Amino acid sequence: MPHNEEHPAQRLRIAYIIALSLVGIMTVCSQVIVRYMLKKDAADSRIINISGRQRMLSQKLTKTVLLLQQSENFKDYQQRHEELEQTLTLWRKSHLGLLHGDISLRIPAGHNSDTIRQMFAQIQPHFVAMSDAAQNILILADTPQIKQQTRIILAHESEFLQKMDTITFRYDQEAKERIHTLEILETELMLVTLIVLMLEAYFIFRPATNKIKEYFEQIKAKNIELVYTNSALIETQEELKTNIEELQAAEEEIRQQMEEISAINDTLSEQKSVVDQQKKLIDMRNQNIMDNIKAAKRVQDTFLLSKDVLAKEFADAFVINRPKEIVTGDFYWFHKQGDTKIMAVGNCTGNGMSGALLTMVGVSLFNEVINECTAYLPEDILQKVDAKLRQILNPNTQGVIAEGIKLSLLVIDGNCLHFAGAGSNLFWISDGILEEIKGSKYPLGEFSFYKEKEFESIKINYRKDDQFYMFTDGLVEQIGQIERRKLGSENLKRVIVTNAYSSMLQQFTAIQQELHLWKGAVAQTDDMMLIGLKM
Repeated sequence: MPHNEEHPAQRLRIAYIIALSLVGIMTVCSQVIVRYMLKKDAADSRIINISGRQRMLSQKLTKTVLLLQQSENFKDYQQRHEELEQTLTLWRKSHLGLLHGDISLRIPAGHNSDTIRQMFAQIQPHFVAMSDAAQNILILADTPQIKQQTRIILAHESEFLQKMDTITFRYDQEAKERIHTLEILETELMLVTLIVLMLEAYFIFRPATNKIKEYFEQIKAKNIELVYTNSALIETQEELKTNIEELQAAEEEIRQQMEEISAINDTLSEQKSVVDQQKKLIDMRNQNIMDNIKAAKRVQDTFLLSKDVLAKEFADAFVINRPKEIVTGDFYWFHKQGDTKIMAVGNCTGNGMSGALLTMVGVSLFNEVINECTAYLPEDILQKVDAKLRQILNPNTQGVIAEGIKLSLLVIDGNCLHFAGAGSNLFWISDGILEEIKGSKYPLGEFSFYKEKEFESIKINYRKDDQFYMFTDGLVEQIGQIERRKLGSENLKRVIVTNAYSSMLQQFTAIQQELHLWKGAVAQTDDMMLIGLKM
């Protein structure tokens, strides 16, 4: 085509590009705006749902607080305490999400209008009062203070519900207004698009049709030239035939290589099958091990003392028993003969299965020795159990025995208490003053040829309402998340003395809370046991 005939084609291409660009821009703009408004509508639905849920959560919060005060036993109290904590957390998170936005709740930031922000400013004092009161109830142990916080919640609940309903209705109204705006915008975009298409049909596509007719005439002339070109292509085809034969030979070589690869894949598949079978075998063995451990847990629970015995035999008592694994190496044992009560708390070497086996050995030996005794002297009981345990662990009594039991032993007869310790101490509180009674430094069983063990009995004349605390070293040796050091006996003494005049249930809660705050996310280092007895 001559050079001077290229200009109309150039103009036609530009016209087509402009036309298609306008259509594309209008389509993209329409989609962007519609998607943005649909996204806002989806966010509006989520916000309205969460806003409505806040009313339900505030009512659930009030109900849970009232049920918490009516708990008949510790289990009910603990369940309702956890329910209150979960409800309060979700209520606070939803409120803050509605105020400032929250990615996890799929609430965008800055979504509130000025009107809604003013409504939240009016409801904020009631939210803060109810939130603070519920938080105080979670950490308080004093009943009058809990009732005072409950009255605060009840005083603000009605006003909070009324204002929350107003906010929810406002969210719904604004969402409907945005949908109406979207409908108007879609109509306007459709009209603009139709006008653009009509203008393009008149000014672009009609001239283009005429120009195409001219180009067809030029194509006919070009076909004549193509006939002459075809002969040249035939020659080129012969050359291509030769190239194809060469490619076929290369294809055959590739096919042979693929067969070799397929054989290798078959071998790998067989190896994978063997690996899968081995994995199934390992999984089966792991499951068998877990089943055996759980069975051992059931056996150990049957073998060891029930907590109900302590509640029956003492004025008040609590037990904190936190195994590191499924089964535990800590145990507590009780025996009553006439008016004489014998109580022991032991910490066996190791944890898991090894510690659990040793707990059952220890309990069996205590039962055996007590049945043989005519007089219950703590130092004599420890000497006899130690001798029998060493005989079991090392019948030849040669070399070193690494396993053993750290243990506190109490013999209570009337108002007189005798204590002996084997690598373990005793805390005694009388009139709010704590005294640490130290036992022997040598555990039961653990032995080397150069050590001579001595166990000493300490007599204590206690009074009514005196309290005694027996514990294993896993409790005081727990590493803390913040300070990265052991809890230590001094911190444990501080918590016990602070709550000395509280009930055993309140002491149990306070010590559990202190241990939870101290430990944080750090893994438990050992089995833990703490028993409190009120005389």
